[in-house]
Amino acid sequence: MSKREFSHSRPLESGSRAALSYFWASACDLRLLNFVTDTVLTGDYGMRVLQDALDGKDGYKEFDPVKLAKNEPGPRTQAFRDSRQEFIEMFLSRAVDNFQVYVVEILREVLHKQPRILSSSKQELTLGYVLQFDSIDSLTKDWIEGKVASLSYDGFGDLEDWCQSRGIPILVPEGKREHIVELIATRNLIVHNRGIVDERYRKAVPATKFETGKQRALEVEDLLSAKDLLDYVVNATDGAVAAKFGLPQVEVRAEVSARSQKRWPRRSSNRPQPETQSLPSAPSEGGGG
Repeated sequence: MSKREFSHSRPLESGSRAALSYFWASACDLRLLNFVTDTVLTGDYGMRVLQDALDGKDGYKEFDPVKLAKNEPGPRTQAFRDSRQEFIEMFLSRAVDNFQVYVVEILREVLHKQPRILSSSKQELTLGYVLQFDSIDSLTKDWIEGKVASLSYDGFGDLEDWCQSRGIPILVPEGKREHIVELIATRNLIVHNRGIVDERYRKAVPATKFETGKQRALEVEDLLSAKDLLDYVVNATDGAVAAKFGLPQVEVRAEVSARSQKRWPRRSSNRPQPETQSLPSAPSEGGGG
């Protein structure tokens, strides 16, 4: 699951409200990931500077926080590496959750725009259910919400098939459908079984190399590749769906930028800032499956 084939995707200039919610949530998660990484690396760097200063040495001048973590990792970096599995699990789970919520929200927007898409659904409405509502509009909205809630519990393959059969494009790159299924299965494993591989996971991901009863090991590259792929699918899907169904558009990129500046005002700093790719890693104990 670790091979990266998509560059970091920026949000569309404009897109649906579902896309705005997705990319804002993603930005918040990425900011937190960078904050924790930066805190760890700069904490070790500050202690190194203090130690060298007290010892009358100037070896710290050869390093910045990132170089120090790579070449002479301090205690915080070492502890961070020891907990990398749990750390990556948290952020991978949130990335997949965010993607799944996006798919449900974009479906909601489409169905509210064109409720006739549900006319082919094999669902019987009882007289008692119909009489609960004082208008066709309120009945339609409730029917849509019920269908969206039902679809949210389907597997990605079933959900994708339902959308395709009704002309709603979910644009997954060729050969990457299994990758997304694996990401969702991994998220479910983390949430429901503490990341320990079980038969349900092996059934969902037949080609996995991870054994039942063993931890589904994760590396930083797994997280980054997952984010790249999910961002790509959201960007491609949102453009196609919004154009086909005429969904209302918002300025996604500008709004995410404005929210970011308001929530995290920029502070001047002359020292190098670690990026996500600088997240400390350790020798691999098992890559993607």
